[in-house]
Amino acid sequence: MPRNTVLRPDGKLVNVARKQGQLFVCATGCCCGHTERKFAPVPTELYHNEWERRKLRNKVHLTQGGCLGPCPLANVVLLLFDAHHIWFHSINSETQVLAIYDYIEQMLAANAYLPPPASLAVYTFTSFVWDGHESQRREQGADTLPLQGRASALVQGTARPVILFLSHADTDLLTLRAATANLPSDFPEVRAANPAYLHTESDVDAFLSFMLPQVELVIVRLLGGRASFAYGMERLVSWAKQEEQWLVCLPGTDALDPELMASSTVGVPVAHEALAYLQSGGVANYEHCLRFLSDHLLTTGFGFDPPIPQPRHGVYYPGW
Repeated sequence: MPRNTVLRPDGKLVNVARKQGQLFVCATGCCCGHTERKFAPVPTELYHNEWERRKLRNKVHLTQGGCLGPCPLANVVLLLFDAHHIWFHSINSETQVLAIYDYIEQMLAANAYLPPPASLAVYTFTSFVWDGHESQRREQGADTLPLQGRASALVQGTARPVILFLSHADTDLLTLRAATANLPSDFPEVRAANPAYLHTESDVDAFLSFMLPQVELVIVRLLGGRASFAYGMERLVSWAKQEEQWLVCLPGTDALDPELMASSTVGVPVAHEALAYLQSGGVANYEHCLRFLSDHLLTTGFGFDPPIPQPRHGVYYPGW
């Protein structure tokens, strides 16, 4: 990420780290947390401890301070994430606080905004003029699509297709992050997430409902076979068939998994070649796996190298 340098009045340049979000908690306002006025207490220590425990300091900043308004809805929390704002009201229990942090981690894992899960959606509200109401937008002739639909339409209107990579292995996601840095600037956008962070069917529904309208190719790599992501696989298979999109299903180990791979909508040679890249491992192989799939399935022409076997053991020397 480019440096974000700010010149202070004393002449010193300061690099300000950009974060993906910020969590504002109304903790010392006129109403929130004032038990003497019959409002529930604000668990400020829990907010801070969870923020520290989940190591969010460099990803999502935490601010616990004064009034956020509107006071009749105390206790109020505002979450900013990827240019989206989500307001929560009546956050009065530790369970709700933990659910908010779970929601933040799900979005960080997906590296994208996701609609709030059902357990939190009932506590959301709008607070700004530009959010408006459906009736107002219809009267003014404005777009009446919900937020999820508008976001999808915007992404679908872009020139670059989107590839979604789902893997149970966090090492896959780390390797992908390094591999995508080597891809051409006009290469399809690559998004990645670990489906293990989608704990319930409603989480899966929210994630896939937001993501799938935007993507043309989904790569799924599972540890434990199709059963380890059963509901999600049902959704993905149904989407791929109905929308006639590409779905590549691969095992997360060296052993073949015919049942899982049979869920793919690509030919057997393509699936086996993709698996060979991932089993070989390494940043270069992941990069060329993406190139291979993009050229074969999305009819691009970036070019690719064949899989290169990597040492299975030994001392690692970066750059060798």
